Amino acid sequence: MAQTSEVERLKNLLANASHVGLLTHVNPDGDAIGSLLGLFWALREAGHQVSIACVDPVPESYSFLPGAQELTDRFPESVDLAISVDAASLDRTSKKDSVISSVLHVNIDHHISNTNFADLDIISPQASATAEILTELIPAIGLDISIQVAECLLTGIVSDTIGFSTSSTSTRTLRAAQILMEAGADLTAIYKKSLNQRSFEAIQLWGESFGALQREDGLIWTRLSLEAKMRAGYAGLGDADVTNLLRTVSDIEVAVILIERPNGDIKISWRSMDGLDVSTIATSFGGGGHAAAAGTTIGNSTLAAAEDLVLARTRLALQEHRKNRSA
Repeated sequence: MAQTSEVERLKNLLANASHVGLLTHVNPDGDAIGSLLGLFWALREAGHQVSIACVDPVPESYSFLPGAQELTDRFPESVDLAISVDAASLDRTSKKDSVISSVLHVNIDHHISNTNFADLDIISPQASATAEILTELIPAIGLDISIQVAECLLTGIVSDTIGFSTSSTSTRTLRAAQILMEAGADLTAIYKKSLNQRSFEAIQLWGESFGALQREDGLIWTRLSLEAKMRAGYAGLGDADVTNLLRTVSDIEVAVILIERPNGDIKISWRSMDGLDVSTIATSFGGGGHAAAAGTTIGNSTLAAAEDLVLARTRLALQEHRKNRSA
């Protein structure tokens, strides 16, 4: 839970802001979009002028959320308070927007690797999702949790905990889910749309990723090239949740996926199943995340070059983890 001083300062910042801009990290996931839209609705319904931005579009799995169509890639010049949600560092946001660097900035996040980059940092690594933090924070700053707010925040929690199955799920998480359900969010529908419903093209993409799947001594990895996405007919920037499929493979300690993007970047995601803190690997590449789930982006690289570099560093981290575990 946010400290009393943090809550009061945020209330004062909002009271003195004429136009609030909300942003989240690149390649947004369910917690990023759910948190962004949940806070958007809470502020808008309280009478604030609010804009929302992300350099990347809303993933298909979360396009059902109310307000998703209002997401843009830039803020209006009139924004005088920026609030980032679910972003571990400024590099992970749409920081190229010049408005962000010229206004007060609030940082609300749950990643253990957060760099505390804002004027006001509200960070809770114990929370399962940023949406969980907001479920507590929104009422604390005097805003209401309407059905729109609840639907967005519950989607953030459900997606980041993979249906309440991750080790970060706590009694606090379940209390937050109860609050959101009591506010009108439909858990069954959210679970189906965000976790159990995929387009035909997404399933085609799974096939492409499985065709490139490799395994080696507790490590499993795959890659998705632009050509593979074209063959699958998949237009999204992400991996259609392949990363979380890999974590279900038995006798695996770490899963890695590399995704080629049209701008020449390679997006990397790690999942750890046996205690290895993959956020430290991601941080070494300028990314971040959680001990069990982390990611980064490597710019101006080929898939092959990024794969060699990432696997070498992951193997080394895995070796060190095993050594420390047996010591």
